[in-house]
Amino acid sequence: MSIVFIFLALILPINQIYSDSIQTNNEKANKSFDLSPHIKRAYLLIWQGEPVNPYAENSDTYINGLSYWIGDLRNFIDYLGTNSDASYHAYVKSANECLENLSSMPRNSPWYYYCRSEVYTRLAIARVQKGNNAKGLLAIREALLLINTMNEKFPDFVPGKKYQYGLTLVGGVLPNQYKGLASFFGIKGNLKESVKNIKAYYQTLSDPKHEYNFMAAETGFIYALVNLFITEDFEQVRYALDHLPKYTTGECYEVLRTTIYLKLHQSDKVAKILKKICTPTNKPVYPILDYYYGQSLLYECNPKSKFYIARFIKSFQGDNYIKDAWLKLSWAFQVGGETRSALNARRLVKTEGTEFIEEDKSAAVEASFPLDNLHLLQGRLYFDGGLYNLSVLELNQTKLSDNQEDAAQLYYRYGRSYQALKQNTQAIENYNKAIKISLKNSYYAPASTYFIGSIYEGNGNKAEAKKYFNRTLKEYKNYPYFNSFELKAKAGLTRLK
Repeated sequence: MSIVFIFLALILPINQIYSDSIQTNNEKANKSFDLSPHIKRAYLLIWQGEPVNPYAENSDTYINGLSYWIGDLRNFIDYLGTNSDASYHAYVKSANECLENLSSMPRNSPWYYYCRSEVYTRLAIARVQKGNNAKGLLAIREALLLINTMNEKFPDFVPGKKYQYGLTLVGGVLPNQYKGLASFFGIKGNLKESVKNIKAYYQTLSDPKHEYNFMAAETGFIYALVNLFITEDFEQVRYALDHLPKYTTGECYEVLRTTIYLKLHQSDKVAKILKKICTPTNKPVYPILDYYYGQSLLYECNPKSKFYIARFIKSFQGDNYIKDAWLKLSWAFQVGGETRSALNARRLVKTEGTEFIEEDKSAAVEASFPLDNLHLLQGRLYFDGGLYNLSVLELNQTKLSDNQEDAAQLYYRYGRSYQALKQNTQAIENYNKAIKISLKNSYYAPASTYFIGSIYEGNGNKAEAKKYFNRTLKEYKNYPYFNSFELKAKAGLTRLK
């Protein structure tokens, strides 16, 4: 669950607090946790972005505790992605009121522990997003304690399986220095077993007649994200997306779906999904979808992409992805032959937005360099869109200059495209050239080192794969996307045990 919310927390905009967001708990009312048809329907409508009152069943004489869980879900999704102090404090206040109301509900139900753990998890994400790591860790601690109690008292509770398998997965990829802390909270790791269990859990919930089918989509996205970022089993990512329930409609679901397709270099699928949502006369509810549609066009070297990227920058209320968006807008101008506008957009990378996420940190570094050679840039864009043969054709037209970093980038881009085309000998050859000439603290040497390891892993050469994953961890520090490649390399070593 938290994996899905961490994704959304970085990209969704704030709208407004609902006036019915919290209802005061009446001590005299009859209280229970009832998984009623209204609760299931409200859960789906919230994810679909449709209006719904989670508290419609509550009255002076009856309170359904699940209404608080659903209400917090709605508020959290509605507030994800904002960095304003007002919205942050508003969500923290509503979440704490929700926890207070839940605390007076019956404790003889697994839902008591499940609902409170979920609210604490959301609260932790909100706090960490605002840089309040200490309080975020405290919220995570509360969530873990509740989850452990739930698992001990109600081991067969179906929704709780999500946390059982998720914690086992986390324990399986944690660095050694955190193993002791994980053990303190009862987290034991087994990567392969947990991934297998999450898939089986997803398949079980996907039965339309299953009592918890309304949770299947969330579990499917968790399974997709785990395979995308931890196991790097892209066939299983596609499996997860292809088997999502039919009810996964609405912009919130499309944010998750298109996020994953972009990471899979399937920009054609992103464009197909979003071309009816994002038009010159229709703005999406979530501005991030404009950004994604603009990227899907940019990865075809279509200068029309600049309209949607610019509209995202204008309408997005959060701070994340702003630097990255200005950089991509610069690329769109350059592809369209508008050099002056490209330079102006590049200058704004330095002054707009923040450097909280890795995409923005990387954009800030890239903006300090001159404009790329056009063929080199278009080769990069075609690769990101999954057009690997076109990428190689563009790279073939790139003339090497005296710029050492441009040369390192060229060899790295060749390596990426050849690897995607399963021409691994050429890929490794070019990766090694990039490693040899890459500048200190550059992205291209550690990335090339990691991808050589991934090639060897795919070929079943565990010894060489481990060698290059360890080199990624030990030889390089303080470069763009350091955190991502550190996690990837550690996960790779875990897979090879």
